[in-house]
Amino acid sequence: MRAEPLAPSEWSAVAGTFNDLSYRQCASYVTHAAAATKSQVEFLRLTDGQSICGAAAVRVNKIAGLPLGIAYVHHGPLSIRKGGRIEIGLFMDCVLALKSRYVADRGLTLRIVPPYSTSAESSGIEDELLRIGFRKTNIVPRTTILFDTMHDETKARQNLKKKWRYTLRQAQKEGVAIELANSQDGFCAAATLLNELETKKGFVSPLGARFFWEVFKDARESEAYRLHVARAGEEIVAVHLGSYVGETSVYLIGAANEAARRLNASYLLHWRAVQETIARGMRWYDLGGIDPRSNPSGYQFKKGMNGIEIAEVGAFDCSPDFLRGKSVELLESLARSLRGRMRAAGMSRRDGAATA
Repeated sequence: MRAEPLAPSEWSAVAGTFNDLSYRQCASYVTHAAAATKSQVEFLRLTDGQSICGAAAVRVNKIAGLPLGIAYVHHGPLSIRKGGRIEIGLFMDCVLALKSRYVADRGLTLRIVPPYSTSAESSGIEDELLRIGFRKTNIVPRTTILFDTMHDETKARQNLKKKWRYTLRQAQKEGVAIELANSQDGFCAAATLLNELETKKGFVSPLGARFFWEVFKDARESEAYRLHVARAGEEIVAVHLGSYVGETSVYLIGAANEAARRLNASYLLHWRAVQETIARGMRWYDLGGIDPRSNPSGYQFKKGMNGIEIAEVGAFDCSPDFLRGKSVELLESLARSLRGRMRAAGMSRRDGAATA
């Protein structure tokens, strides 16, 4: 297996043939996420010489003036064809091709966070990565809930927990309109509601509505971002941004005000996401991550959909040697500390403005 560069214009057509594609490997998202860390993006096809067996969008961040850098593959490499399942051997062949290109040939640290689709074989994937020279980092794996739509709206509704299904039914009687709002006005409304929520709960979203507006503007239609809003009368009371590629749709960002909570508008928005997922022939709806400790109410809401809790296999690094690996760790630790202070300062400024 070898890695061959693809032009950005070729990427979407190749990536779209894989079931494990998510927004994290879509060109628009990868490009803007890379720009945020001053990284470059490389699109690769992984081929055995006769056919394309895998693909990866890689963010490459080289340290100026130093023989250091990191090549980051977030929820890749892609290796599951439409209708297929994870094959550990094929996935590892793709990883070895990336290791050859970035670690052996270019002296970079290669970091891989495998897709959620590998979690069913997590022990096998982890063992194989460790065997070929990767080490598991201390980055905490993300967890989420996957809701099985079963490709059928009636079956999906029956799959909901009784209380969630009842609340959805009551919400559908409130006269709240759910509308597609893929426009700048829609994203501005999302930003306003998200800012209000952040101020109330005391957190700052690392990737908010403004970031995803820039992503949306550059996205191809095939990347399928959809912003839905819940409208009570003339007021937008809640928003939901989803991504619909591969076999799994993903809840990206959302927010609701007090009126929306009284009307249970979030139930309507998530149900619309399920309907969109089914209409596109997709099976799974990813509820966008869970954190039972920091956000227990959000966890209970998502748990009520009666999905499957699933965790990433983890983040794994492979470096050309011990010294360069440790140097990258140290620089990353410093960068995280700086970003944390900047987010805290941003939250403080927002609190000040809110109380002024």
